[in-house]
Amino acid sequence: MKMLKEVLDKIDKIILNRANVIMDDVIKQICLIENKLKIKLPDELKEFYIRYNKNHYMLTAYYIFKSVDALKIEDEVLIIGYSNEYIEKYGISIADLNNACINVKVAAYDDTSNWLIYEELSKFIVNCVVFQTINLLEASAVLDDVEITLEEYFIPLYNVKGKDNKRISYISNKGDILGLHFIDENVVYFGSATDEILNEFEEKAKIDLDWL
Repeated sequence: MKMLKEVLDKIDKIILNRANVIMDDVIKQICLIENKLKIKLPDELKEFYIRYNKNHYMLTAYYIFKSVDALKIEDEVLIIGYSNEYIEKYGISIADLNNACINVKVAAYDDTSNWLIYEELSKFIVNCVVFQTINLLEASAVLDDVEITLEEYFIPLYNVKGKDNKRISYISNKGDILGLHFIDENVVYFGSATDEILNEFEEKAKIDLDWL
C-alpha cells in the first residue's frame, strides 16, 4: 500500500489530479457503498478513489472506471470498470477481497461466466492511472519496443519480477515522462506535460516517435 501511494504521488507530480478533491466526501461515499454492498473495499482501491473519484477525466480517459457510488456486484464479482469501448470488463471476486494478494480479473463485456486473472490489484491501478494520464497529457506518442532499451532512460514504477507481466509502467529518470509498455503488443506509450520534453527525449534516445 505504501508503494502504491508513493507511485501515485510520482504520477501526480506530472499531472495534478487531486485539485479540488474534498477527501472527507469521498471517504463518506466509500463507507456508504461498503455498507450497501456489505463488503470492505481493498485499501488500494480506496486510495484510487480518494485521489480520482472526483476527476471525471481520470475515470474515463481510456479505461472507464465506475465512480465509487456506482460500484456493483454481479455474480459474486465486484465490477470496477471497463476497457475502451466496453469490450471487456474488470472485476474482483468477492471471495478474494480479504486475500493478501488481490487479483483483478477480466471477462468479455457480455460474459459473466469466464473470468480470467488479469493483473494484481496494485499493478492494475498503477498501469491504468499511467495510461489514463498519458491520454490526458499535452504530449503523447507511441513506439515499437524493439527501437528502445527502456532501462537506459526509465525506471519501473514497481517491482517487475515475474514472467506474467502484461504491462509495465515506467517513469523517466528525470521524473517528467511516463511510459507504459504493452508487452504482448510490443509497443510503448509515452506522455509528458509538454512537447518540448518529449522532443528532447526523442533526440537524446535517437528514436522516431509516432506522435498521437
